Amino acid sequence: MTFKSAVLLTATLATISPLSAQLKRSALPKENQNMEGRSWHFKPFQDSNMRYQHYFGKAHVGVPKGKPIFAVGFRNEGYFKGTFAARKLNWTIKIGETTKTMSQLTRTFSTNASSPLAQHFKGVVNVPAFTSGGTNTLGKGVMVKLAKPYIYKGGNLLFEIIAEDPKNTNTSLTYNVDRTYGGSNVYTMYGFLGSTCVPGKNSLTIYTSNMKPGGSMRHILNNSSTGPTGFAINIVGLSIKKFGALPLPFDLAPLGAKGCFLLTDMLVVLPKAVVSGKVDLTIPLPNLAALNGLVLNTQFLVLDKNANSLGIATTALGQRIVTPTGGRTLECAYLYWTGSGKAATQTAANSGPWTNRADVMLVDHL
Repeated sequence: MTFKSAVLLTATLATISPLSAQLKRSALPKENQNMEGRSWHFKPFQDSNMRYQHYFGKAHVGVPKGKPIFAVGFRNEGYFKGTFAARKLNWTIKIGETTKTMSQLTRTFSTNASSPLAQHFKGVVNVPAFTSGGTNTLGKGVMVKLAKPYIYKGGNLLFEIIAEDPKNTNTSLTYNVDRTYGGSNVYTMYGFLGSTCVPGKNSLTIYTSNMKPGGSMRHILNNSSTGPTGFAINIVGLSIKKFGALPLPFDLAPLGAKGCFLLTDMLVVLPKAVVSGKVDLTIPLPNLAALNGLVLNTQFLVLDKNANSLGIATTALGQRIVTPTGGRTLECAYLYWTGSGKAATQTAANSGPWTNRADVMLVDHL
């Protein structure tokens, strides 16, 4: 190596290292940065031949205007138990922005972009092997480094992913996009983590319709393991990582409650009597605009002496985001065309557009 080459290499490394240290990994939509519910939706990893378009209104993009996006990707999560083999996907990724709103999206891909989507990646995406233990297992992120960074201009963000594999070999591995789950549909405003530790008992229901400043939270414990009567404690918290110095989730098995977990810290603690096997309570929210975007967690601790030696059974954890309207609406949408053994170049989608919901994406940016 010549002296000139060494100087050039040193200078290059000096620019790369600080850049790597500055990169941030953000979720899209930004409200889901701290959400940890299960994901049931697994597009676009599920199908071998697919054209998939994903829209995020500018209010939900946490990337600063004028900053470059260097990589996009997804996380997988173990809703299904088992070991899944590694595989390779042939992807084209296009990125652009649009002046259209969510309500103006159509099934015709080309009409959704205000200007042509620019290609930022074309090649092989390596999906790692993944062993899942069940509902609480979060897998590795599958990040795709863009061939050229995309400079975010501050508008409504549009992604297009074209996955093509004529051999139809990409359907064997289910990858979940993020741990955001809402029953049979994907709503990014609420999610669930974990499960009851008494099979068939102590199910949790949460409502989102009034989750706004000045509104309220409604939590329901159904089919209590105590029977028709008893007591339960409803807890509301802000963190699923720590409760003071206590790391979460906290396994209650060493205390005598095998399979039961404390999943949130405790900001609010409300004891409530079980009536007819049920607890139904409503908690008012302060009328403070600063609450918008806040993720609130809730879980029931059921006081059941027959459940285990500790005498406590736990429910799943519910999560919701406080929004200005109290609904589960985000300016986010997706649509896709999928076919088996055919080129994924269809101009019109055979699904969607699905509005007010989103597969959560990840982006690395400055």
